[in-house]
Amino acid sequence: MMTRATRIIFPLVMLIGFVMTANCQATGASFTIVTGKAEGTYYSLGTALAEALAESLPEVSITVRPGSTALVNLGMIQSGKIESAFVRSTTAHLAFTGKDQFTDAPVANIRGIASLYPDAVQIVTRPAAYINTFKDLEGKIVIMGERAGSTSLDAGNMIKAAGMAPENFGKIEWLGSAEAARMIREDLADAAFLSSGIPSATVMELCANTDISILGLEDTLIQKITETYPFYVRMSIPADTYIDQTKPVNTVGAMAQWVCAAEVPEELVYQLTRALWEPAMPPFAGKDEKPLPPAALRIAWAHLKGIDLALETALNAMAIPLHPGAERFYREKGLLK
Repeated sequence: MMTRATRIIFPLVMLIGFVMTANCQATGASFTIVTGKAEGTYYSLGTALAEALAESLPEVSITVRPGSTALVNLGMIQSGKIESAFVRSTTAHLAFTGKDQFTDAPVANIRGIASLYPDAVQIVTRPAAYINTFKDLEGKIVIMGERAGSTSLDAGNMIKAAGMAPENFGKIEWLGSAEAARMIREDLADAAFLSSGIPSATVMELCANTDISILGLEDTLIQKITETYPFYVRMSIPADTYIDQTKPVNTVGAMAQWVCAAEVPEELVYQLTRALWEPAMPPFAGKDEKPLPPAALRIAWAHLKGIDLALETALNAMAIPLHPGAERFYREKGLLK
């Protein structure tokens, strides 16, 4: 008998995730979503998304797996081993254009499904360093994030857009968020770039025990960044997000995006995109049964970052081609002409 219940299977050999399946009426297709590490936001969101999709589209076998680095995950899309993954808009653009870490392995078959939520570039400063504008970073000790990481990419792009160069700084440190926080706390650095969702746990912890400020970007610089790098969006950190932050802080951010292989059938991606944003009535539903809420709403019930998912921002910072199935849906909704 057909059922809407989702069966969760824990692979004992691979130990790479869990599989959510349901019988299929139309396609009988299989579809994999590779996320980030099992303890991270991407995996939590991917799990919620797969559960919602499996209910809305019981004809598609949905598999969720925690992922590795973006280079590895997108390499699996390139080779046809998986259908889709979560990546930042910056990384998706680099992969498609074959730049930076993708120079030797461009992912020409990557296509967009949706932008999900923004990760803000948050620049933490010590008030004693007197950093009031981006240009004031010149001559200072600045932490740019880990080498080849998303934060260092953001920092480098912003520096170029501002007409600055690494030699303009007193010293550059390449450290992750935990070490960056320690350096700021111990007055060993003047500023640190931190790219993450809002609120950032690292920034919250710093605010609780250290006198810091969050540097706002001037409108002209934000405009230059977003015009030069279409994978960034203008955004604001709302007032009172952090202790003693009484005013909004203007900055830029990259979008967490759901991308897939160009080879995935158009109709399947259309149905997945539709299920993400629209209510769905599963096959064999009783006459008194109500439509299921869209997957985006059910993600919001499951995870705090889910509240940022919205159809009107689904194409924000989409700097790679859309999959034809997703493009068809957004044209129907009037988001594309």
